[in-house]
Amino acid sequence: MKFGLIGYPLTHSYSADWFRGKLDYRLYEIETLDELPRVMAEVAGFNVTTPYKHQVISYLDGLSKVVLEVGAVNCVRCENGKWIGYNTDVEGVRVTLDAFSPNPKSALIFGNGGASKAVQFVLNERHIPYEIYTRNSPQPIDEVMVRNELIINATPVGMYPNTGASPMSEDACAALTAGHALLDLIYNPVETLFLKQGRERGAGTCNGMTMFNAQAEASWRLFREIL
Repeated sequence: MKFGLIGYPLTHSYSADWFRGKLDYRLYEIETLDELPRVMAEVAGFNVTTPYKHQVISYLDGLSKVVLEVGAVNCVRCENGKWIGYNTDVEGVRVTLDAFSPNPKSALIFGNGGASKAVQFVLNERHIPYEIYTRNSPQPIDEVMVRNELIINATPVGMYPNTGASPMSEDACAALTAGHALLDLIYNPVETLFLKQGRERGAGTCNGMTMFNAQAEASWRLFREIL
């Protein structure tokens, strides 16, 4: 049985390394989902990353309960000839928050894509209020940052190879204090510009490696059941 990861681009991904020795696992860097049927003909299951966590749903036969609530898929497996979508990012977020910032008073999330949906799901589980900030948000970012203790980058901004980018402008960084905690769901590079901006202003920081490992472990459990 073959397994893999779909997304575009995939130059940042450690997934093939993580699954080495466990599965016949490879990267499928596809520019559009028109190429997905070819991949599905080769594999028994696959992970999904940016930018396809929403769009892939239309190719599936069924969805887990969590996916129905989150609206995003990052793990798919074939069950009795049917393609079923799951979301293991949720488990990754749970594990990360437990280790880094389990009970913030409130949170600010950069982005509203698939990874952000998993973050929102977990914050709702824990009754933690949050705000979502995107490039179209009308409020000045520094005003939003001031009133939120935990700041989460759930966008690909700053991911390898575009490591010189951050969802926060240098002007916005003036609102950061040692009372803030910055979580970046990106794990490559180890320290993004976003996290560097926080560290230099005394804030606590955490990259996405804990989340990556936890969601990969959850995906591995799903894949192992169909071997």
